[in-house]
Amino acid sequence: MKLPSACLALMFTAATALAADPAPAVAASGKPELRGVMDLGSGKRFLLVSPGGATSAWEKVGDSFGDWAVADYKEAEKTLVLKGADGSELDLALAASAAGALDVKATLADAEAVLHKMNFERMIERTIEQQRKAMAAMTQQMAARAGAGKGGDPQAMADFQKKVMDVMMSAMDPKQMEADTATIYSDLFTKEQLNGLGDFYDSPAGQAYSDKQPEIQQRLQQIMIPRMMALMPQVQAMGREFAQQQKAAAAAAANGGAPAPAAQP
Repeated sequence: MKLPSACLALMFTAATALAADPAPAVAASGKPELRGVMDLGSGKRFLLVSPGGATSAWEKVGDSFGDWAVADYKEAEKTLVLKGADGSELDLALAASAAGALDVKATLADAEAVLHKMNFERMIERTIEQQRKAMAAMTQQMAARAGAGKGGDPQAMADFQKKVMDVMMSAMDPKQMEADTATIYSDLFTKEQLNGLGDFYDSPAGQAYSDKQPEIQQRLQQIMIPRMMALMPQVQAMGREFAQQQKAAAAAAANGGAPAPAAQP
């Protein structure tokens, strides 16, 4: 399955410094680190890590993490402003870490949670059904062309091709595909990256993206299949030409390498 690109930018770049040292009252409560910035198009989310290693969800301006409120994000400076209960402020840039939270390996459960938010199984079922309909229409057209003028039965050929297609499509079990995809996701993504994807699919934009994938695939097929079918005569001509070349090469080999004699008029 291709799922295909989402309008989502994950900014996991590392920086080398935080903002200036906070006031003593702020330092006493511990200073969080900014470990990730995610742009959902409609607004940014921020991943924070406490000095003790606790990791936030993907927070937005107005949320809180521990004793800190997420007050503002300065786009020009790429810094997040946190506000303490005592009114103190802390500016954070993306933090570097030798073994930061972004490096934590994802578990299978992390991946399964994301796929559940994506409505993966339902999305795959709808996509498979669209693929089946598109393939059925294409095989019927191919069967009709193949049987035209050759005494063949186009319907019998279409029925046979449908049986072949059913056998092939039986390998695309949605539950098994979800389990396989979860394994792949847990291998390729870190825990925090999956958390970020989960937050995206929790958003209205993420749900819309997931819901519209089968329709996107259907519309692409409606565009591509006629283009492919229009090229079938060219493909068939290429096949006939290749067969003639192979026949001539075999005849030349049987004749000791000499060209086959030209046909008499």
